[in-house]
Amino acid sequence: MKKLLVILIILTVSFQGVCQQETTVDSLLKMGNRKVELGRISEAVELFIRARKVSDKNNNETEYFEASVSLANLYTLYSRTAEAKEIFAEINPKDLYGAELNCQYYHRKAFFFNQTGKLDSAIYYSEKALDLANENNLKSAKGTVLNELSNIYLRLGDYEKALEFADSSCELYEDQPRYYANAYFNKAVVFHKMENYDSSIVLLKDNLNNIKDTKWHSVKGPIYFYLSDAYFKLNDSLKGYEYLSLERLENLEKQKQEHIKSFNNLMLEYETEQKNLELAQNKNTINQQIYEQKRLNVFIISLSILLLLALIFTLVFRQKNKKLHRLIKENEFLVGEANHRIKNNLQLINSLIADEMDKKGAREDEHLVQIASKIETITMLHQQLYLKEDKTLIDLSNYLDNLLQNLNQLLQPNGIGLDKKLNEVHFHADRSVYIGLILNELVINSIKHAFRENSEDKQITISLKEEQNVIHFTYHDNGVGLSNKEEPHLVDLMGKQLKAKYRFKSEEGFYFEMEVNK
Repeated sequence: MKKLLVILIILTVSFQGVCQQETTVDSLLKMGNRKVELGRISEAVELFIRARKVSDKNNNETEYFEASVSLANLYTLYSRTAEAKEIFAEINPKDLYGAELNCQYYHRKAFFFNQTGKLDSAIYYSEKALDLANENNLKSAKGTVLNELSNIYLRLGDYEKALEFADSSCELYEDQPRYYANAYFNKAVVFHKMENYDSSIVLLKDNLNNIKDTKWHSVKGPIYFYLSDAYFKLNDSLKGYEYLSLERLENLEKQKQEHIKSFNNLMLEYETEQKNLELAQNKNTINQQIYEQKRLNVFIISLSILLLLALIFTLVFRQKNKKLHRLIKENEFLVGEANHRIKNNLQLINSLIADEMDKKGAREDEHLVQIASKIETITMLHQQLYLKEDKTLIDLSNYLDNLLQNLNQLLQPNGIGLDKKLNEVHFHADRSVYIGLILNELVINSIKHAFRENSEDKQITISLKEEQNVIHFTYHDNGVGLSNKEEPHLVDLMGKQLKAKYRFKSEEGFYFEMEVNK
């Protein structure tokens, strides 16, 4: 029994240096915010939940309130609105929390209602936050609230108020470049929504000039996007595609920086853990020497435990090293793959533009509609890849369904019905884009050529399924069918790229069937 007691004492002393971790609410919230910056959302949620538990255990109302606001805001950001609503329902501001924390609660709740489409409630809580910020001279919080109000009134279509709040936010952030850039961008968006594209372009370019020497890719990317859209609206396609390409490159650079940041943080965690281990081992050595001077049997027991710990630490470090090397390789692969995909997408955009410009006899607006739809096909795929952890496979049915939702905006005005049956199929991302382009081309062709003006019951039927590792895709419209056995050139080209088996028929309309091996 005495020997067991000695072992427990030594284990407690030995592991104090290794297992001691900061469990203060402040440290947990800081770690959670770092995880959010790295995009590691599940880990951030766990840290915020842990912060709530620690503050609740310590019976600290203020810390519990702060942790709850952070967790509810994170749920809102990532569309977990039911969980955010539950947290907001259980907490309320109190004077003891302080003006700054109460103001944060109000403008984060306003953000929640803005995200869920309850704009009256969003305005109500924004105004409460604004009153509190004015009363206590909370400049940064006031700028955030004004920016949120600008966004709310923009959604309501009240452009005059949206512009007024955007201007006020910019004035507050004149000495804070990052916040100023965001507020200035929102001001440009208001002009864009007002269809005052010339003013929007001036503001966007001015904003770019102000931040040209920064690495604020999350700000520059949206600026390029709205510049591209504005030039397209002004029928300047050349500049539109120029800025669209810059947006893609900016998104790529953003991904690179995120991977680098994630890698650097992992290295820092690794080095910190190594230093902690060294300190723990040094402390164990000192304790061991003390015990050696007292009793020989304690020395033998302590030495055995130290050897056991050393073995455990060695195994742990080997595992950590393996994980680190694996993550390094994955990081290199993802960055390289992102470079490759973006480059191919941009090349494909240029090829599609050239293909459309070479066609003769079509009206210019038809060219732009087709080009825009094909670009959207690629953009949807890139968006799915950007959001998914697995960068090699996507849900093809979900991808095609999103594409059809966009194309439905062209089908409905032409009185064309859509019947789709898309089974869940996971397919290679780099090959899925070809199927998307085939679907896009077939739908556009049906709209343009398949139906006469007096046709009734116009219908397109689409199916997708997988059988024995083979993808079956069919497309049918009940229009006039193909003439002179012509075949859509782009469909034929994409089918060859997929190395697929495919055929065209003109039976009760146009029919296309394709089989692709996974």
